[in-house]
Amino acid sequence: MRALLTRSRLLVAGAALAIPLAGCGAAEKASACVEVTKVMNDMGTAMSSAGADVKELEKILKDTEAKLADIAKKTDDAELKKAIEELGKPPKSDSPEAITAWAGEFSQKGEKLAQACT
Repeated sequence: MRALLTRSRLLVAGAALAIPLAGCGAAEKASACVEVTKVMNDMGTAMSSAGADVKELEKILKDTEAKLADIAKKTDDAELKKAIEELGKPPKSDSPEAITAWAGEFSQKGEKLAQACT
């Protein structure tokens, strides 16, 4: 349970790194970038409201992963699609090592997404 809470906090903290997407170019890319930003903001709000409710946190994470996958499917831009798919990948496990590695990669994924949106 503690690992899930840590994972959730890292996801919310990392989401802030992925949000600076104001540089989106073409209309389709801009739309996808705006959708990703909304999904990440909604996830952060929902997780704050969920508090320590582990089942609710798990649901929020799964819903977020599904929403990001749907956005990725809609875009024709290969770089953007890959960046969104990578952002939606959860840690490989709830072990502290996996969460730490994932958190380190998350900011890089956010940077790739921001680059894809420019």
